[in-house]
Amino acid sequence: MVTLHLRLEQFISGHMGTSDAECSGRPVEVTTPEIMDKIHDMVMDVRRVKVREIASAVGISNERVLVV
Repeated sequence: MVTLHLRLEQFISGHMGTSDAECSGRPVEVTTPEIMDKIHDMVMDVRRVKVREIASAVGISNERVLVV
């Protein structure tokens, strides 16, 4: 009931939009072809390179390196 009341107040005051509000937090990381090429070159140069070394050199998270 409280949620319905709050939504009604937002609607009446004109604050209900159709788009989502921006979220705070860590920005979305994007894997570009340049990053993929750099990772490929690093792995080809040194086969035993560590994931965290690649992540720090390229500037992406460890998890993202594993996806590439």
